[in-house]
Amino acid sequence: MIDTVFVLAGGSGTRLWPASRRSRPKQFLPIRDGATLLELSLARAAALSESGEIYVITIREQVDLTVETCVGSAIDSDRIALIPEPCARNTAPAISVAARLLELQGRTDERILVLAADHMIEPQGAFASDVSVAAGLADAGYLVTFGIPPVRADTGFGYIEAGERVGGGMKVVSFKEKPDRPTAERYLRTGRYFWNSGMFAFTVGTFLDELRSGDPRVFDAIAGLDDIGVERRLSGIRTVLGEEALRPVYESAPSISVDCAVMEHSPNVAVVPASFSWNDVGSWDEFAAISQSRASRVYSADCDNNYVISDIPVALCGVRDLIVVEKDGVLLICRRGRSQEVRTVVELIEERGDVELL
Repeated sequence: MIDTVFVLAGGSGTRLWPASRRSRPKQFLPIRDGATLLELSLARAAALSESGEIYVITIREQVDLTVETCVGSAIDSDRIALIPEPCARNTAPAISVAARLLELQGRTDERILVLAADHMIEPQGAFASDVSVAAGLADAGYLVTFGIPPVRADTGFGYIEAGERVGGGMKVVSFKEKPDRPTAERYLRTGRYFWNSGMFAFTVGTFLDELRSGDPRVFDAIAGLDDIGVERRLSGIRTVLGEEALRPVYESAPSISVDCAVMEHSPNVAVVPASFSWNDVGSWDEFAAISQSRASRVYSADCDNNYVISDIPVALCGVRDLIVVEKDGVLLICRRGRSQEVRTVVELIEERGDVELL
């Protein structure tokens, strides 16, 4: 099935502001029975690769929180290795560095699954079945992505155009950037388009070969990484490829997504239509749909359908359909259905220079 899992865990977390901040992004928010999104992702990874390694790739500012989460998980710490990025460079350098690490160990035939640390995926059995299909396609030389059947004409996702059937999946015709509303509606009508989940499967060798031709800049940057270096432990969790080894790589690598660097250029890309439920938890509306309100005390009079997360008491009178989030003395109030506008608020905060709020 899958030999090794890469978990991308370095997001900035602005879409769930103010509970999610740059120093503590959304993968560290409890969402289901007290478990965080990262904890759920680690458990998912461990179940898909029964004895293989799990490489968690994060940025250095989040290393302590990531270690704390890994230590608190039920997974054998010897299976987890942490790769601390010296700075954010998007997904292509992150995945490429981890693949290069395995290449240096002679593990080019290994099947890799790339997961995001901040997605909700259920049920596990359906996901495992789709991963098995993806692993077979990876063995056949494909770069594989997972496509989410769209349930609405959403302009917040990239899309994948699927073509002929191949090995339990479908060949990818093209990748599409986030569309405008009319284009998204057209995609939905055709039945040939899927939301791009940002999860992938491939063998190490196939990925690096496609990277060489797809974006030589990233390939040349990681080629400079020629020594595994000395592993060290933080609270029992292995960290590999420290800052001394990674900084020159990241200084020379462009900031680019793996879609733009590799997937969009390769003729050997397949998509597995998801049979599982997927949510990228990209807004407070999405978060509220899959989690429970968490507040120390909420007092409501003549209210309905409000979602509250707060560390202090909250009183609501005669209001409905609100999302109320208070964290560390910062308060967000928005109407349900409009939480995507949190991005606009974050931009205003940045423009005014109040970066301590982020």
